Amino acid sequence: MGTGKPAGPVPRRMLFRTLCLLPVLCASPLLADGPHVLRLHLPAMDVASVLRTIADEDLPVGTVVIDICAGGMTLFPVEDSLFITRPGHEDGAALAQWIDQAHAQGLRVFAGASLLRWWTPMSADPDPVGARPDLQDVWESGRQGGCTSVHDGRFASPWHARVQSSLVALARELGRRYPNLDGLYLDASLSSTSFTGFSEPARLAYIQAAAIDPVDLIELPRPDRDDHSTDRANAWLEWRLSEGSSLLRAVIAAFRESARAAGAEGPKDTTYETTGAFSTLQRLVKAWCLEDWLPLVLDQQVDALAFRLALHHQDPVGEHRAVLDVVGRSRTGTPAFTVLSGCLRGAPASLRDTYEPVAAKGLLGAGCVLDPYTDDQLAEALQLLRSFRVTPGGPVAP
Repeated sequence: MGTGKPAGPVPRRMLFRTLCLLPVLCASPLLADGPHVLRLHLPAMDVASVLRTIADEDLPVGTVVIDICAGGMTLFPVEDSLFITRPGHEDGAALAQWIDQAHAQGLRVFAGASLLRWWTPMSADPDPVGARPDLQDVWESGRQGGCTSVHDGRFASPWHARVQSSLVALARELGRRYPNLDGLYLDASLSSTSFTGFSEPARLAYIQAAAIDPVDLIELPRPDRDDHSTDRANAWLEWRLSEGSSLLRAVIAAFRESARAAGAEGPKDTTYETTGAFSTLQRLVKAWCLEDWLPLVLDQQVDALAFRLALHHQDPVGEHRAVLDVVGRSRTGTPAFTVLSGCLRGAPASLRDTYEPVAAKGLLGAGCVLDPYTDDQLAEALQLLRSFRVTPGGPVAP
């Protein structure tokens, strides 16, 4: 059965026309507030208990995201992959029980995964990538000293064949075991603090594609340059974006096809989490992080977007306004959520610090994705949801 998705990518000229609408920010209405999303991380959180709290207090949650993979450990066995099964989840039964519990409460359930960030400094799990330098993607200084950035986590290389096959195997097994899942919640970004993509697999991949070693392109494009070296660097950046998109599409397709083969009924939606501000910046920044969400929307590969705010930027709220406007002007009807994350560049962050400035400007989009990492942050997320229940999208409860 066909998916109804277009066969090829959207032309770049269409993207240019869409992005040219950025300066007109106030001419179209922003998306309305709606049911919110709560993301739960293991092993820190008792999923069944949180679901009971949502039901008992009638909290305005429409979707629960359960992270299925963190620290290189999964909630079910995945054969022929780099992943190991989290202790206590060898039979994969707990995830099935949580899905049934949430569905009985009228909630949608998405499986969440950060496809490339396999470890964060906030995690209680051991670092699965630090002991495997061959799997890591390294930043440009790596060509001199083999350095890797851990400021916002450890990142597996999307150009490593074993990483690629493991992610596809994870998605395929997820669909086979849990065809009643409602969809995926994915983040496929690389580091936002270090320019990675100089690992041996990444270099070999581009040498095979263009006969150029990326380390020879380290002098990246500048506005005041217009020569052959700049053209070569631009081609490399476009290739990076295309490679990141291809991996994401492969993971989504593997899950959907496997779920259909297992008897799934209805569509399997995908929500894509990204840093919205990067879409308004130059190609270098998008290629740096592999964050290029607009083609995925226009190609109908993703069904909803969840935007992180770059709170370290000078005007994160203004950038968020611009991103919501671009989504509205894409005329795709794609819901755009605002992520309230408990992790900012690898360090703990208050969910309120994101919520308050965007709520004050009426820029929550379709709703909030509350993404706590610790017990204290989970308590903060539940308190915010209680305030939403009283006044949806209103002031934060004291």
